[in-house]
Amino acid sequence: MDMPTIPYTLLQAIAREEGFYVDGSRPARNFNPGDLEWQPWMIPFGASGGDPRFAIFTDANQGFAALRHLFGFPLYRGTTISEAMGHYLSGESGPDIAQYILNICSFCEVTPDTIIDGIIG
Repeated sequence: MDMPTIPYTLLQAIAREEGFYVDGSRPARNFNPGDLEWQPWMIPFGASGGDPRFAIFTDANQGFAALRHLFGFPLYRGTTISEAMGHYLSGESGPDIAQYILNICSFCEVTPDTIIDGIIG
């Protein structure tokens, strides 16, 4: 999948940070731009589990639709990028959350205190 141009939407920025635009990466193979762990709410988006705990979508459009749906949950609505990424990455051991937030902001050309509602995409 081609990398979008700057500024990115929030979803495109997350996809970039998760490695979705890298050929052969797990997010690319699974059509899962958010590298989301499988949950039952993803079934309407064509998701299944099995890599080993990550959702596998039927195509990238479905993966982006699920990611968009996730950021519509009440937990995320009206939050800043910093708050949203804190929730999104909670329980993750890998990413440096502060650097992740800085990268997302750079890709979207916004600041960490930007409310996500207008930039989700």
